Amino acid sequence: MQAADTAAADTYFDLQNNPITPPNNVTFTVSGFISGDYVLCTEDNSGDINFTQMVSDTTANSVTQTAISVVSIPSDTPTTAGTKGGIRVERDDGLYSLHRYTSWSSATNDFTIPSTDFSVNPATTPFNVFVSYLDLTTAATSENFSYVYSSDRTHFVRVRDGGATPIKTAETTGVMGTNGGTASVNRIDDA
Repeated sequence: MQAADTAAADTYFDLQNNPITPPNNVTFTVSGFISGDYVLCTEDNSGDINFTQMVSDTTANSVTQTAISVVSIPSDTPTTAGTKGGIRVERDDGLYSLHRYTSWSSATNDFTIPSTDFSVNPATTPFNVFVSYLDLTTAATSENFSYVYSSDRTHFVRVRDGGATPIKTAETTGVMGTNGGTASVNRIDDA
């Protein structure tokens, strides 16, 4: 049996007849853009990025930084960033760098990231960290991501021109519920 063979409503029993309910894996789909556009999807904060979704508890300043530690990671954070998402880390210069984490730990509240030089432009605690569920130049007209549902979450989406066809920045929101969610941007030419 594979994870995709089950649904959240299914109940299974172990050898001692204890009920086991699988997690509710939900998918959020964003559409309305074209190949070459830059798509960013984060947690919503009143129609903008929630820059303060998480706060650090340890300074990141190593030449070979491989972990970003925060006070608490939301339980519905995707287990890996893959090639579409990541975390954005506020550096001392005020800009946010993208890191495609490979895992995270609920025991230590650490994101494991590829080795990155934080020595020249550190992230001195307390600094902001947020999950970018989608953070890429797309080659498609829709993108999606999944995580284990814990409660409704509103996502903020921003799409910018990737260079092929000038557009005005497009923004929207959508809710991830118990059955997943969608958001569609209205792409407007900027001629």
